[in-house]
Amino acid sequence: MKRTREHVLEDESKQALRSFLPPKWIFGEKIPDYGIDIEITIVEGEEVTNKVLWVQLKATEDIKQNQKKITYQMKTRHLKYYENCHLPVLILYWIKSENTFYYVFAQKYIDEILSKNNPQWRRQKTVAVAF
Repeated sequence: MKRTREHVLEDESKQALRSFLPPKWIFGEKIPDYGIDIEITIVEGEEVTNKVLWVQLKATEDIKQNQKKITYQMKTRHLKYYENCHLPVLILYWIKSENTFYYVFAQKYIDEILSKNNPQWRRQKTVAVAF
């Protein structure tokens, strides 16, 4: 059995995210993973709040030198799922070489950008999400 570079990168991105968040926040991996990788609960002071968000984590080793926009090609069915989630969904894109996270709030992105700029996006198999 092989441990692919993609699996290693996924684990590294989770570690990077965990180190980026305040240590008091609750970081829970969603197992099994059906479109949502992580659930984060915000803790203020010592109080666990009801402020919860879901995270879909994507990662890459590096971006192309001449790349002007940071984009990730996502399956449309995942975006349709996020659109109807009852919790806010944050799509994070980690660039390992920069140790930088780019993000969009999925529901807001779908409503304010994707649906306005590409009203037919639901008929596509994939959609480029711009961060």
